[in-house]
Amino acid sequence: MVDKVWAGAKLFIGGSGGSPVWVEVGDVIGFTGDLGSTWKTADASVLADVFDRTVKTTKDPGKLDVTYRIGNAGAGQTALIAAEADAVNSYHFKVALADDAVSAGDNPTTFVFRALVLSAHKVRGANRSGLVEGMASLDIQGAVAYTAAAA
Repeated sequence: MVDKVWAGAKLFIGGSGGSPVWVEVGDVIGFTGDLGSTWKTADASVLADVFDRTVKTTKDPGKLDVTYRIGNAGAGQTALIAAEADAVNSYHFKVALADDAVSAGDNPTTFVFRALVLSAHKVRGANRSGLVEGMASLDIQGAVAYTAAAA
C-alpha cells in the first residue's frame, strides 16, 4: 500500500445544482478538520445503573476549514466566495489527492461531499513578513464519498 500525502492535492467546487461542473479553488495552502462523520451520543442511564449507558443518536458529518492565499487564484476562489453569500444552498466539493500514477491525474483518490460555506475570504492574522491568507469554513452536509485511486 502506498502512503497518501497531501502534497499536490487540489480542492474543487462544483456549484449547488444536480450535476457538478468542477472548478479548481486555486492557491490552497491547507485543510483543517475532518472528512468523515462522528456519532453524537446521549446519556441513556437510569437510576438503577451503576455504569453510564450511552446510545448513538445522530451523525455529525464534520467541518473542513480551507486556508488559501488571497490573490490571483481565479474562478474557484470567486465561486467559493459567492457560495458563502448564498444563505440557502449547499455546494458540491471534491478533494483530489495527487496519487494516480497510472493515468497521470485522471483517477486520483477523491473525497466528494456537499457543504454549506459558512465563511470565506476572512483574512487570517497579519504580520509584515507574511502573505495574506483567507479561510473558508465548510460545514459538510451528509456522507463523504471516498474513491480510491486507480491501481
